[in-house]
Amino acid sequence: MLTLVVAAIIMFSSGICAASERAAVQVTQPIGGTANDVVLGQVLYVDFFDSFERYRSVRLTASENAVKTDQGAQNLNVAFDFGIKIQILGIKQTSFDEMIQAFAARETLQVEMALPPRGKPSDYFEPIRELIVHATKQCVLENAKRYSPPLKYVSLQVTGDPEFAKLSGDYSLENIPAHLPARSGWGRIR
Repeated sequence: MLTLVVAAIIMFSSGICAASERAAVQVTQPIGGTANDVVLGQVLYVDFFDSFERYRSVRLTASENAVKTDQGAQNLNVAFDFGIKIQILGIKQTSFDEMIQAFAARETLQVEMALPPRGKPSDYFEPIRELIVHATKQCVLENAKRYSPPLKYVSLQVTGDPEFAKLSGDYSLENIPAHLPARSGWGRIR
């Protein structure tokens, strides 16, 4: 019995036991439709995630995906292809108790949406640049609304392209559906 307790303490202190958990996370992403269209789609990620990472679907908003299509598995996330990076700001991974207290007290999630500079490879997306940026912002807000205890606001910082700096600000999550249904169709952004 003592050996088992000592082994558990060694595993926990080295991070083996508490480092990650296998989880399925539903993420709203901007999906490339036709040549001049972007739709909001639901993508499921199943992976080992850091157990302290609370807002993983927000971070995954602009991540590469593998959606089964008639041409095999493909990445359809135009935010990823365009080069947008999403980063959660102001969260430090400390002890478990401090993380629980920080999550319980949090009403606002600080998010940076870094846009790529104009030029290659984003030239390909220039005709729908504005649509991709606005759709990605909407996906960030939908993904932030998924958590409990619920967040009230997202403080979004849009960087990398001065034209879109006007999208920076605090957004209320009040009018975003609390529990997004699994969608079999698409939600359009226009």
